[in-house]
Amino acid sequence: MNKQNKGLTSRGVKLWGFAFLALWIVSRAVTRCILGGHSGETMLEVLGSSDSMMHFATAVLVCESLSVCAVPLFAALTVEAINHTRNVGKYMIRLAVLALICEIPYDLLMFGKGMDFSQQNPAWSVLICAVALYFYQMFPGRSFKSAFVWVAVTVAAVLWGSLCKVEYGLPMLLCTLVLWSLRNNTMMKAFAGFLGSALCVLLSPFFMAAPMGALVLHYYNGEQGEGNQKIFYAVFPVMLLIGCLIVLLCK
Repeated sequence: MNKQNKGLTSRGVKLWGFAFLALWIVSRAVTRCILGGHSGETMLEVLGSSDSMMHFATAVLVCESLSVCAVPLFAALTVEAINHTRNVGKYMIRLAVLALICEIPYDLLMFGKGMDFSQQNPAWSVLICAVALYFYQMFPGRSFKSAFVWVAVTVAAVLWGSLCKVEYGLPMLLCTLVLWSLRNNTMMKAFAGFLGSALCVLLSPFFMAAPMGALVLHYYNGEQGEGNQKIFYAVFPVMLLIGCLIVLLCK
């Protein structure tokens, strides 16, 4: 009888990641419900109108802060996918389709519009990281050619995430690069997620809680887990639709 290793499989890590994303959905949905389209001084007036509003705002801030714990988890899963997926091309196509499908419910949740190009959904950040890692994998070693490709790909990924204003794009890329760089270092592998998450604080103070998500990676046993993994591609779009439904019910 095969003895299953203790700890979390990739399936378990994904479940934790989606749990943190659920907090992100809640924070965005509650923000839309309470504040609507308010901004600036009007937003401060709304928040100061009652104690309950401030309580809601505090809850939103807590959910938003904890939701970034998903970044190191999905960064680690992306590294694992590029390392072990048999057909990387199909994997990236699935990510691209997922990002496209998520765009409309994301825009509805965030901006109340069916299409808005001011900001792109976080699924694009996973695709950006996957494409970058694909090229890193294609040009291993320490040759001048490999170094040039790595620099060019990294700059292109940064520009892609920045110019398209992909949510969590740069933090996700930074965390993924750290995890990828230390993937073969047994001593540092468990510490890589924490390090990458901590460095994200340089990009935004909201990522101060991100290292907590890296603690989940400490229990990752490297196994895939049972069940069809492709079902997880449907989870994020469904979560976004639930967020949109919450906003509609609040109106």
